[in-house]
Amino acid sequence: MKRFIKLVGAAFVMATGVGAGLGAEPAEGKPLAIRVVVTADELADAPASPMICGNFIEAGFGRQTEGMWAQMLFNGSFEEIPPYTAALYDTLGHGPKDDLAAQPWWHSGYEENPWELAPGNDEAKWRRADHVGFWRGQWGGWLANPSKTRWAAVIQRGLYLRKGETYRFTSMLRTGRYPWDLASEDVSIQAELRLYPEGGGAVEPIARKTIDGIGKGLSPKSCTIANADHEGRATFGLWIPPETNLGMDDLSLMPASNVQGWRRDVIELSRRLRPPIVRWPGGCFASFYHWRDGIGPRSERRPVTSWFWGGLYDNDVGTPEFVQFCRLIDAAPLLCVNMMTGSADEAADWVAYCNAPADHPVGRLRARDGFAEPFRVKYWELENEPYRRFTPDEYAQRCAEFARQMRAVDPTIELAVVGYDPFRPHVGEILEICGQHVQYVIDRATDEETLRGVLDAVRDYNKRHGRRVRLCNTEWPAPEWERPANVDEAALAKIPNVKGRQRCWYSALNVARILLTFQRLGGDLAFSNFNNFANTWGQNAIECPKETTYLAPVGEVMELFVRSPAAWPLALSVDDKPEGVEIQAAWNADRTALCVNVINYRDDAVTLRFDLGRLRRKFAQCDATVLWADSLTSYATPERPNVVQRGQSKEKLSDGAALDLSVRPYALVHAVLE
Repeated sequence: MKRFIKLVGAAFVMATGVGAGLGAEPAEGKPLAIRVVVTADELADAPASPMICGNFIEAGFGRQTEGMWAQMLFNGSFEEIPPYTAALYDTLGHGPKDDLAAQPWWHSGYEENPWELAPGNDEAKWRRADHVGFWRGQWGGWLANPSKTRWAAVIQRGLYLRKGETYRFTSMLRTGRYPWDLASEDVSIQAELRLYPEGGGAVEPIARKTIDGIGKGLSPKSCTIANADHEGRATFGLWIPPETNLGMDDLSLMPASNVQGWRRDVIELSRRLRPPIVRWPGGCFASFYHWRDGIGPRSERRPVTSWFWGGLYDNDVGTPEFVQFCRLIDAAPLLCVNMMTGSADEAADWVAYCNAPADHPVGRLRARDGFAEPFRVKYWELENEPYRRFTPDEYAQRCAEFARQMRAVDPTIELAVVGYDPFRPHVGEILEICGQHVQYVIDRATDEETLRGVLDAVRDYNKRHGRRVRLCNTEWPAPEWERPANVDEAALAKIPNVKGRQRCWYSALNVARILLTFQRLGGDLAFSNFNNFANTWGQNAIECPKETTYLAPVGEVMELFVRSPAAWPLALSVDDKPEGVEIQAAWNADRTALCVNVINYRDDAVTLRFDLGRLRRKFAQCDATVLWADSLTSYATPERPNVVQRGQSKEKLSDGAALDLSVRPYALVHAVLE
């Protein structure tokens, strides 16, 4: 009989003599429930790609880039905000009359706080002005203060200030009696930037800064303002004295600690998550995106309507900012090309902007933006869901046209074509038309049977044409309907929409299961991109409320898998495997270490004995990590971000040909044997 020893906190149970156990102690004298024989038979002809833990950031949806970007003011150019579309509400499982802020996945990162007139001055007037007095976009703001005694301000609530942080304010400001008053007489006023604690009454500002020399023509004004002691929510106010007027546009407030425009805490968390490849700008947003809108000085970029999802995309993050983000976190950028409403010339110019030398006519634009060296973007996706407009043949012909022009600019780029959903039965036909120009076929399936069926069509094409086209998956969530039989339906009923349910721990375990499926495809699957990275109404890897950042349950799983050395999945022989348990074993790339994964969806602990004798290798130690939550429906919030717990152990093995694991309920175990 094996002797089990509990460690502090009951995170692990270590089994002496044979291997390591993780989770809960088996009953005295109870035999090990599952016997697993690890064979030497490898399931793939090439090792699994290290790029299967990629991610996806969609502009104009879910406030992903907005939550990650360091800008603290919403709609600083005072644009008209388009309503959300039916497509967005259908995706969320809600309607326009529903209060999204009441949903359990809501946090401060989704706030879109309006501009308001500060209370206390009934004579003051505030309005958004179109067609006149504007700088960025099509609108500006106008504040009139006819009072002889009181100051007036336009304010925005909902900022979050960090103690000890300095903030940089920039703007375009002017004065005059009316928005169209551009008389040349010499007029100059002062304004004052003030930060207040949110929710207070007549309180002293946290900080204040005078802005001098505001004249009749819109001109840039900037200052820094230090926050010495306040930690928490705050209100921004731009104040003017009695009997003055202020026109404004392109207001910005960003922490000085930002990293090339990105929130420092977001960059730090993204580096921890370490996605190997990141897709952008869509998704459905990409089908209406024109890359030239997102280059040049940000102050000169017009905010754009998110045509598919609704709402306003402020356009702070364009191609250069996205590529910078990828470089900061050591990820390969994947750009999704607009074929639905864009042209082949436009796509070829995008390649030139990214990859051509600085003396190229389009490469000069990148150099003008401060990047003399090419971005060298390797991966390009040809549209998102082209079946919305094109037949398979039309799409394939269009792919050939786009590919020829794009690769004429840079023949080293690699292109991916759509082969999923209604195009799946036509993969062979699509490749016959454009296969000579592309390197990847995209399929969004997450089940092995479907993926292997597509692979058969790709392999058939490759064999007949001497090509090496591979599979990729540029957008996949864990299907919400794949729920364990033992999930708590009462708890699930309190999370009423699909996106909210996809933030639960069981969905994160499904992500782990899908990643194991991707591993089994070996090198035939080149890369994949989880949908999505941040602030996607619940279905994402990281959360970016204004006050903090943290890994969602999916992010905890992705962080574990991105560091896994698993490369060569092995065939297993399993006796008496109960429902709700997934098991996989794989060699690392040079076959010097064995990776073992166990997913336990069950309400009870499971025990496993791995017979490693057929590998003809003796293992000396087991380095194991376990992730678990209190229930399958656990999900993280800003108030309770650490619902997923982590434990680690490193044990010497007395029998190098066997491993015993005892895995607690609702747990994922990753063990490396060397």
